[in-house]
Amino acid sequence: MATFKDDISSCEAWKVVIFDTAQTNIGNAYSPTTGVITAPYRGDYVFVWRTFTRGGADANWDLYINDQMALRARSNTSSDSSNESVLPVTLQAGDRVYVKSQGNLNFWALNHSIFAGWLAMAF
Repeated sequence: MATFKDDISSCEAWKVVIFDTAQTNIGNAYSPTTGVITAPYRGDYVFVWRTFTRGGADANWDLYINDQMALRARSNTSSDSSNESVLPVTLQAGDRVYVKSQGNLNFWALNHSIFAGWLAMAF
């Protein structure tokens, strides 16, 4: 599971969101430098991400697999907002998974916003 080292963070539109603190990283599949999880094996994986935006902002967070959007999470609110998403998916070894934001965004970071993925079954 990856989160942020600071209490409050921000991201730029259409850039990979870099969760800069890997709290759990068995097998080192997640890079806290690039924000990318690289599948070490072919198999079924589960990905979870949660964002907790600050103040009235549209939060549009997309999960990408190999440069293709796989799932969009959206919230539009006038106050702080939490947004959670889960995606089970079959990946090939070497597939790259990451989160992008559609807009510039400020959010509650440390342990409020997370990105995680794990191998459910290799085959």
